[in-house]
Amino acid sequence: MESLKNLLPVLTAKMHKGSCGRIGVIGGSFEYTGAPYFSAITSLKLGADLAHVFCHDHAATAIKSYSPSLIVHPGWNPNDEFFTSLKRIDSIVMGPGLGRSEEAGKLSEAVFRYVAECDKPAVYDGDAIYWACTMGNNFPKAKSAVFTPNKVEFERLCDTFLDKEDCSNVKDQPLDTVKKLSIKLGVSILMKGEKDYYRTVDDHSGEIDEKAGLRRCGGQGDILAGALGTTLHWAKLVNVSIAEACVASSFLVRYLSNKAFEKIGRSVEAPDMISEIPDTLRNIERVYFRHD
Repeated sequence: MESLKNLLPVLTAKMHKGSCGRIGVIGGSFEYTGAPYFSAITSLKLGADLAHVFCHDHAATAIKSYSPSLIVHPGWNPNDEFFTSLKRIDSIVMGPGLGRSEEAGKLSEAVFRYVAECDKPAVYDGDAIYWACTMGNNFPKAKSAVFTPNKVEFERLCDTFLDKEDCSNVKDQPLDTVKKLSIKLGVSILMKGEKDYYRTVDDHSGEIDEKAGLRRCGGQGDILAGALGTTLHWAKLVNVSIAEACVASSFLVRYLSNKAFEKIGRSVEAPDMISEIPDTLRNIERVYFRHD
């Protein structure tokens, strides 16, 4: 928990709404409404002050009904109003429940370019990775962004951006391949799997093998994306490497997975993991913090 402890803001009476972060999740389509909710609610449970969800019109009502704490923006028109809203966001999470519609593709390309230009912390997960691959060499490098691919998504990235020879050692030397892909894309990468591997643009790299539950439930990656979006902002606040956020988020989600699995077993779902966040944070606070 050392990495997470180092990033958690110490709460004081002088803080105001927004001091601990405004997170924006871009995703949520006709088919997928749970994914952006899991990311956004994880941000709030972890300690972000505000969580916005920018979703397709068809997803807005469902997402609003999940929690009154979320700020939901229906519509995916990448116009001036949309980017004015994004300017008020501290960190972006794009991809959970995004889908592969033409609208999602146009929005993704616009956000990729926006992040590259403004250097805002961003997490690219799920279908955001698919849309990055469709851009090929036109994908804009962004040193503030982190890709969070699973095994299949990582292989798609390798096939798109690396030579065949560079992809050949992904099974035997996954960290080496993560490094090559990170350098090629000009972004940080946190690859999820039996172990998690990361490489950041400031050349920190490593693996996280914290014990995780044996049940790999849907939504677990969305929880990681929300946690990482939040910790990236906190890392920026205290001027430390993106690597700290990658390690903290990976460790946290693997820990939550194991705690939920110990209680529930194979019936674990994403909400069961999220419900473990408050006690996990309280345990950290009891050991390390005194709130003023």
